[in-house]
Amino acid sequence: MEEAGKFAGRSSKRKTAEQFEKQVFKSENLHTNLGELLISLWVWGQISTSQVQKIAKAAADDLHMAFKKNLNEWDALSNLGST
Repeated sequence: MEEAGKFAGRSSKRKTAEQFEKQVFKSENLHTNLGELLISLWVWGQISTSQVQKIAKAAADDLHMAFKKNLNEWDALSNLGST
């Protein structure tokens, strides 16, 4: 029974991730390898939401400092789980 609960939680998290991806990956947004990796690791429970936020924020800050550019994907990931 515990396994079913874990599976249900993962399934629910996967649906949330799919909804998040649809919101983030609009045609005007770029898909990055880092973004896809973070989402994949988060969906499979290998990293926490706060870890995704911290990594994405650091990447977004580095990109902005170096090139004065922003990626919507990284900005959205840095706010993952925030309302």
